[in-house]
Amino acid sequence: MSIPILRILQDYASTEDPSSISPSVRLRHTATTLTIFDKYPKASYHFLILPRINNDAGWTKERLTDLRTLLLKWDKSSAKELLKNLEAEAEEVKSMIKDEMRKSHGLSESSDGWGVNVGFHAVPSML
Repeated sequence: MSIPILRILQDYASTEDPSSISPSVRLRHTATTLTIFDKYPKASYHFLILPRINNDAGWTKERLTDLRTLLLKWDKSSAKELLKNLEAEAEEVKSMIKDEMRKSHGLSESSDGWGVNVGFHAVPSML
């Protein structure tokens, strides 16, 4: 990922009031996460869930550089807490996607071929 794009994502994650981020960028946010529309989507529904940078809570951009840094530089309970927050947000977004798929495409939970995948970007990518 290029440095300017990484910087933009860090700026979004550092925003004190995520509701100030354009609705064309921000899907939703919680106290610990920010979900944005992927600028280069690889699927019909493709979002990025970012941990919100909060220096007071020790969630600094240096600690949140990537998954490896999170797991190596944080104590295990803090890393687990952050991952649980990201997982909970992913489940909320997944539910929103399924609801949208039902409304827009008439698909039900049992429809074949329309699963919703959730995962980490192992390597930051904008390709």
